[in-house]
Amino acid sequence: MYKYVVFDLDGTLIDTSEGTVKMFKKSLNHAGIFDTDENIKSLIGPPLTRRLVNDFGLSEERAREAVDVGNKYFFEKGVYECQVFDNMLETLEELKDRGIKMSVATSQPEETALMEMEHVGIHNYFETIQANNLYQTRGTKSEFIKTCLKSMDVKDKLDAIMIGDKRPDILGGKDNDLDTIGVLYGYGDLKEIKESEPTHIADLPVDIPKIILG
Repeated sequence: MYKYVVFDLDGTLIDTSEGTVKMFKKSLNHAGIFDTDENIKSLIGPPLTRRLVNDFGLSEERAREAVDVGNKYFFEKGVYECQVFDNMLETLEELKDRGIKMSVATSQPEETALMEMEHVGIHNYFETIQANNLYQTRGTKSEFIKTCLKSMDVKDKLDAIMIGDKRPDILGGKDNDLDTIGVLYGYGDLKEIKESEPTHIADLPVDIPKIILG
């Protein structure tokens, strides 16, 4: 049985796709980039600022300007266009009742992550929330996971596990010598999850306690 769990946020605990896709679209359109909602959804996970620079060739200044445009919408409306995945509240309650310590490591800005978690009512389940700054330059997913482990006072990493829906979540867990769960109900597809080689795969939130509690 695992005693400590680090969760990713977007696509793992909360379905934030509606507000996030709208926010990304506004940022991308401002930068002169136009795409389908489905393709934009696939961008959710890694920091958008870095995507704009590394994948679309924008300068740091133009990328931040585009992110500012998207963030204006997100803070006003998009942050509330989210919901927990089906049976996730029951999953968190079961883990809490069994004494499992839980935390969140997300590349999303800290302010919006907290707003979303409070909006859907899950913030009180977690020991700590490690997140990024507004332009998502504070650190990497691996670093956020490491800080979560330290905050939960994990002594033996065999007692801890990382859960996420995208490659950076799984690789971030591995960077910290953790077992991992790749979930298939989020934004990553089966191919991406399998290529990341997680320790376990969960089709649905109800599968998570079965893995953690043994």
